[in-house]
Amino acid sequence: MLPTKTLEETQLLAKYTETYNQIMDSLEDCFKSLEAYTGELVLQVSWACPQSNQEVPLSGYRVLVDGRQYGSALHQGMSSVRIKLSTDRPSHAVSMVALCESQGTQSPESNVVEVLTDPFQPMAFYCIHEVHCGEKWPKKGCCLYQETLAVERRNFLNYYNPGFLNQFVPAPAAHVQQLPGGERQRLFPPGGPKSVTLLCFWTRWCVASIRYVKFFVRLAAELRRQFDFVAIATQRFDNAHERSALQHCIKELALETDGLTHVYAVDRVKGSNDEPMSTAEAFHIVGVPFFVAVHSEGYIAWRGRYCALDYSSFEEEMSQVLRSVKDKTRLDDQLSVENGQPAVDHSHAKRAYDDSNVALHPANSFAGTAGSKKPSKQSPAKISISTRPYSGRPSSASASGGGGGGGSGGGASQRRRRSGSAFKRD
Repeated sequence: MLPTKTLEETQLLAKYTETYNQIMDSLEDCFKSLEAYTGELVLQVSWACPQSNQEVPLSGYRVLVDGRQYGSALHQGMSSVRIKLSTDRPSHAVSMVALCESQGTQSPESNVVEVLTDPFQPMAFYCIHEVHCGEKWPKKGCCLYQETLAVERRNFLNYYNPGFLNQFVPAPAAHVQQLPGGERQRLFPPGGPKSVTLLCFWTRWCVASIRYVKFFVRLAAELRRQFDFVAIATQRFDNAHERSALQHCIKELALETDGLTHVYAVDRVKGSNDEPMSTAEAFHIVGVPFFVAVHSEGYIAWRGRYCALDYSSFEEEMSQVLRSVKDKTRLDDQLSVENGQPAVDHSHAKRAYDDSNVALHPANSFAGTAGSKKPSKQSPAKISISTRPYSGRPSSASASGGGGGGGSGGGASQRRRRSGSAFKRD
C-alpha cells in the first residue's frame, strides 16, 4: 500500500510547482525578448542648426556615418531622422553637415557622436550547422537563438560538450584547403602535429564565430611560442568567389597574426564506412564556433566550446586547457563530474596514431612548429565557473534596438563592459 502524502507535503509540492512555473514563464519571456536583438540598431538622430550667416541660404543636411554620407541629402526643414546601423563593428561615428547648394558649399562637420554597438549584439554563442543555413545575419536561419535551442532540445546528445576526453582518440587524417589558391593538403603530417595544436572551426557569416575567432587570434599572438593555432573556416563551396570573400573577411576583421594559420575546409574524404565525410564531420563538428586541442602525439585531448563574455575569460580558460594537454594531465574539477566524465588515470598506453587506411600525399602540413622553449610544468589548476555581473558606463549616444526597437530598455545608452565567463552547458 502506497503511503499517503501529508497536507504539509502537498502544500509544499504545490508551492514548488508554482515557483517552477513562474521561473519557466520568466525564461520564456527572456527568450522572446532576444528576438529584438537582430544584429542591427535603430538610432534616432536630432539636431539644431543655428544660422550664423543669414546671407548663406540653407538647403539641407547630410548625415555622416563613419565619415561617409548615409542615404540621400535631407530637406532643410527636417530636424531629426532615424537611421539603421549594423552591429558588425564595435562602434559607429555619427555626425552632420549643413548644405548650401546655391554656393556649392557645406558647413564644417558637427560634433561627432560615438554609438557603441556592444549592448545590441545578438544573443549567439553557438550555431548548429543544420540550423544556420542562411548567408548572413539577420536573415532567417542565421544565429537565431530560438531556432538553435529547439534543435538542441530535440537531440541533446549530438550537441553535448565533452571537454577533456576519457580515451585517447586519434585525430582524423583530414585535409584542408590553402589560401588563396585553394590547394588541398593534409591538416597534420602522418605522425600528428609537432606540438600541441588548437583548432578553431568557424564561418565568416556567423556572428558567434566572428566574436570567438577574434579571441582566438589574440590567444594565438600571445601563445605562439608554446603552441600552434589553426583557424579552419567551414565553407559550403570551393570556388574563387568564396575564397575571395573569406580573404576579405580575414583582412577586414584583422584576423591575421604570427603563429596562426588560416585555412578552409569543404573537401570530401572517405571515412571507414566509405561514405562521404567532410573535415568538420571527421572531427564530429556539428556547429561553430568549436575548438579542438590535438596533442603532439596525434590524439584529440580536448574538444568543446566556451560561452566566454570577454577575452580575459576566454584566455584564462583556454590557456589552462592547452597547458593541461601539453602536460598530459586532466583537470580534476567539478566540470568533469558534471559532464558525466569523472577524472581517470591516463597512465595506460596510448593508442597509436593510425594512418594505415589513408593515402599519403607528398605535401607539407599546415600545422606549424611552436617554439623550442619549453616552459616549466605547472600543476593543473581548477577552472572556476562564475558569471559576474555587468558593469556599465554612460555612452555618448542612445539608440533603440533593432526589430521595432524592442530589447533596448534602460541599457540602451550604456556600454556594457562584460567580465567573467559562463561555461556553456549543452
